[in-house]
Amino acid sequence: MLDVSPSTLQDNRVGGHVLDDILSNAIVLLESDHLKDARVDVITFGSKGKDITNGFVDMSKEYNRIWLEGEISKITPSGDSTSLERGLLTARNLLRGQNNSADAEIIIVSDGGIGSKSEGDKTFAQAVNCADSLREEGIGIHFVHIHSPNTQRQVNPNGNYYAYLLMNKIGLSKNYNRIEPGQRIDVSFSEKSEESEGIEENYSGGALIVYDPRHFITREISEITYDLRGYNEASPKPEANRLLTTRLGKPVITVWRLGLGRVAAITTDNGCGNGIAWAPSLYTGNDSLVITRTLNWAVAETEMSGSMQLKVPDLKVNQPGRVLITTRDEGAPELYFDKKPMEITPIGNRMYESYITPATFGLHKISEKPAGVNETEEFMPETIGAENISWRPASANCPDEYTHIGENPLFRTTLLENGGKIYTSADIYSRITTDSVTHTEKQAVTKVIYTKYILVLAFLIYLIYTVYHTYNTRMK
Repeated sequence: MLDVSPSTLQDNRVGGHVLDDILSNAIVLLESDHLKDARVDVITFGSKGKDITNGFVDMSKEYNRIWLEGEISKITPSGDSTSLERGLLTARNLLRGQNNSADAEIIIVSDGGIGSKSEGDKTFAQAVNCADSLREEGIGIHFVHIHSPNTQRQVNPNGNYYAYLLMNKIGLSKNYNRIEPGQRIDVSFSEKSEESEGIEENYSGGALIVYDPRHFITREISEITYDLRGYNEASPKPEANRLLTTRLGKPVITVWRLGLGRVAAITTDNGCGNGIAWAPSLYTGNDSLVITRTLNWAVAETEMSGSMQLKVPDLKVNQPGRVLITTRDEGAPELYFDKKPMEITPIGNRMYESYITPATFGLHKISEKPAGVNETEEFMPETIGAENISWRPASANCPDEYTHIGENPLFRTTLLENGGKIYTSADIYSRITTDSVTHTEKQAVTKVIYTKYILVLAFLIYLIYTVYHTYNTRMK
């Protein structure tokens, strides 16, 4: 939560404004190791609270962090007052929509000008009540106070800072940090350093958290009943999407796309260590849905609806591919390939076939209704609409003629005739290194024009001859 009230335009006495310190400290916090596996939402508050990120952002992905830092650097002051309560209410509404089993923290970065304007003003009291209710819900609160002598309403009549009073009243005075302009903050999210170290050593056990509840695999799975007792250390790829994690953000189920295919990584198993099963919760009861859904997502589940199944081969561009269709209903189904109706022929009892010819490389879609072709880019829909339109993907690779081209028999001859060389795998660390150094040493031909030197030499000869001839003549 970043304070963007007009008071942040005060001179910070180190060559800038207080707002500069607020934004730079926010960026420092984003780059902290504490947030590398977190999801972050940035809220600004002046006279009202505003969510500038439109939801939580996964900080494990580098491009998200870079984008978020860019958005923070664009922030300008807004509103005509400082209402911490509005910002806290915005944060509460956002956090209530998240998984209750996840740890939630609020970091307030402000100039501390959150006090009451007059004796009857209840702005500060309302902020205390709102912060106290968040604290009771198990949400941690930290306050980073950028101290500037010019900021008004940061000290009460008794000489105490309002920011400290706020944190003291809700029982979190240890989370109050006051720094001077130009300084940078380091916030710890553990109550004790010993506790933090113990958690880090014990990261392999604990509760499993649904990190992304919107994905097909984790949809409608609010929590995993049992704890994880063992874990295989893994780091997610930058482009990967974490679906299930440990309580410290370590990936347990991670998915991503690879070319035309899909990849799912489950970084634990149901092995047995010291007589204790590692992950029984993932393989038993309703929690086993995450395993079956992961398999279905990885193979792009062939069922389009409850009454139809498709078997689609690996297609080739400009080559017909045979699609086998099995249905429980009477009559030939109506299907569309990229919005074009498919010609379906019966081959048996409720079995049909159709030939499709993709014209372009990439992913195509077979749908039951033409309107469903471009509903979404995901082939397994995240939500089921009122019309229950279903489809499945069909991938088309390059033509076979490109796959079996091979090497031109004249390639090696041409290479050698033009001064090239052919290396084997054994030459990687020997001949290639030596030849690369040798071939980079080239002879350079430089033209040197000696005309001016010849003219100077001729002039000197003429001068010497003239002096010599004059001297001899006078002596005679």
